Amino acid sequence: MIVKIRYLVFLLVCMFIFPLLTNAECNYQRKAELSKIAGNVQFSYNYSVSSGIQYDVHITNLTDDVYIVDNYDNVLRGSNDITFPYSNFLELTFFPGDTVSFSIYSNDVNCKDELLMKKSITLPNYNYYALSEECENYPNFKYCNLWGKVDVDYEKFYSELNKYIQNSKASIIKPKKTILNKTVSFALDVWNSSIFKVIIFIVTICSLILLFIKFLKKRRVRI
Repeated sequence: MIVKIRYLVFLLVCMFIFPLLTNAECNYQRKAELSKIAGNVQFSYNYSVSSGIQYDVHITNLTDDVYIVDNYDNVLRGSNDITFPYSNFLELTFFPGDTVSFSIYSNDVNCKDELLMKKSITLPNYNYYALSEECENYPNFKYCNLWGKVDVDYEKFYSELNKYIQNSKASIIKPKKTILNKTVSFALDVWNSSIFKVIIFIVTICSLILLFIKFLKKRRVRI
């Protein structure tokens, strides 16, 4: 009798526990919902330049149902849009041009830490020479574009820069003078010359003397 009672109690306990275990499983429907949530998470970036370059990755549509781990072991959580900075000054393992991968995991109690999907974003290379004083002075030099990887050492950079500076000086084109420009230039040169000023002075004095003589002749005739 006692044995039967024990079996009955064990059976009742199993009947209560089994539904709880069933509900605790990560069923297909819930996993599909979580995968849809993960699929809605979007990644974009912008950048800022000062002494170096920093990329700010914007993550949108993030909810408490999921969390993100990037390939630098940064864990990103939240129920709002977040911005996370990537810079070779802040993250020693990060370099421009790297592809940052994001693994999206379930944060649901019944599907805890289940990998739902992976996404990635490639941050473009930039030219570190572009931030130098030389490139500020000569922005049109071929190795001074901001974007793109420049595989030249300092010796090659400065050698090519010196050639560029010399060629730029040699290629300065003087404006061609037209006939009108030549005429105006000649007139200004003559006007500014001291000889021309002396001639004008002499002509003016002579003209005044002639006018005075003419005036005296007319006066005598009247008398």
